[in-house]
Amino acid sequence: MKTTVYALATLLLGMSNWVLAETRSTVEAKNEYGGKSMMVTFSSGDKPYGEGIFQSTERYARNGKLVKTEMYYNDESARTSGVFKGIVCFDNNEKMTKTEAYYTDDSTRKNGIFQSIDHYDGNGRIARTEMHYTQGSALMGGVLKRAEYYGVDGKKAKVERSYSDESAGKNGVSKEITYLDGNGKQVKIETLYTKEHARREKTWKAVIYLDGNDKIVKSEAYYSSESARRNGIGKSTVYLDSNGGIVRTEIYNRRGKLHKTTAP
Repeated sequence: MKTTVYALATLLLGMSNWVLAETRSTVEAKNEYGGKSMMVTFSSGDKPYGEGIFQSTERYARNGKLVKTEMYYNDESARTSGVFKGIVCFDNNEKMTKTEAYYTDDSTRKNGIFQSIDHYDGNGRIARTEMHYTQGSALMGGVLKRAEYYGVDGKKAKVERSYSDESAGKNGVSKEITYLDGNGKQVKIETLYTKEHARREKTWKAVIYLDGNDKIVKSEAYYSSESARRNGIGKSTVYLDSNGGIVRTEIYNRRGKLHKTTAP
């Protein structure tokens, strides 16, 4: 799906070099960006038409620079790619900052994803991707949104999973964040709990650290404000050996200062 969005962006960036027979008309004399909005209709012989795009809307800023382009795909293209609409956003220098893909009902029913978004850095590299799931799909797997973050080397560095209200209500988890090393190995996992879980279980966040063999070497528990006020403990950290045995436990006060260290 990322490939479809990227192909859309590449196609749009090359539009100014095409010889087009398209029809242009002004649909807004002044849009939300202060400039005009133009509708472009493509016909046979236009490269976009051959790529399955029959119409686009270009939104310009007050200074005449392109801010956003919306592309609409014909039925045949939409059936093949699963995308019926694409959006590309640009910064003040008309560099691409974001692409969005909106999926057909058939594609959404199969994959559970109704929208995907790619965010780009100043050098045109993908910095973050987002997948947005339908409520029905979230009921099955619990995930309502998945975001992946990339480093300047193009490698995935972090994955976030945001859970639906129903899933969070059952499991007490609102979000999970997984951090990866340069080889794609998990090195840290953060679990963020719901307010109800924090009230009931006294913790609002848990963090585990893993070694290169996916063994837990350290775990942290962050206590709710109410629990911290009552007990004076803001965080506890447990260090483990290679066999999973406890090496030591550290207790921190509400201000983050080490209060006590214990060992077996």
